[in-house]
Amino acid sequence: MDDPNQNWKHDSGIFRALGGTPKKARETSSQLTPPDLSLTRIPEEVIEFGDMRTLIYDACVDSYERSMPVSLFVIAIDELDGLKRNYGDLAAETANAFVLNLLIQTRNEFYGSSSKIKLGHYVLGRYLMLLPGTLGANATEFAEVLRKSVNEKDFIWNKSPLRLTVTIGVVHKPGHAGDQDYVIMQADQACSESMSIGGNKVTIAKMTEGF
Repeated sequence: MDDPNQNWKHDSGIFRALGGTPKKARETSSQLTPPDLSLTRIPEEVIEFGDMRTLIYDACVDSYERSMPVSLFVIAIDELDGLKRNYGDLAAETANAFVLNLLIQTRNEFYGSSSKIKLGHYVLGRYLMLLPGTLGANATEFAEVLRKSVNEKDFIWNKSPLRLTVTIGVVHKPGHAGDQDYVIMQADQACSESMSIGGNKVTIAKMTEGF
């Protein structure tokens, strides 16, 4: 698959991610349990970036050779740096894990715990979700479900409710051309552009027709 020759910002997370996988959040205090969730650390099923990149590569090959649809999200937790500045590292780490648990919980509610939809590390505060066999229109609808699941759930910190949000960039095949790194960059770019104007939004990357 040829990588379409387009100019993309060189601060894309893909360049940072390829330099090494992000560290998992440290285990947080048991006294600060988010509502309805028992875990305050990143769940083990969140895949490391290198393994996730391989899965995306395989899905891109399937889309090219077998015309199989596939969709990919870059999911960013909005204002995570601000949460860290205002409430400290522990609050940011706990919020990060809280969001991940919500994403997994919502996926399981809609697709079942045995779903082939995978969630993986990208760069700090951003994650990848791969939806093999999922058409772009269906994936975009599900991305909105994920966004609402986070937006509508209070995160409790020191007995005070805080509202967390996510911004989601979407790519899909057919529709977006390129290999695993290029589709990640396209989703990342869409995510970054939406965050720059306030976030808490689902955005489909600009179309690059093909496989």
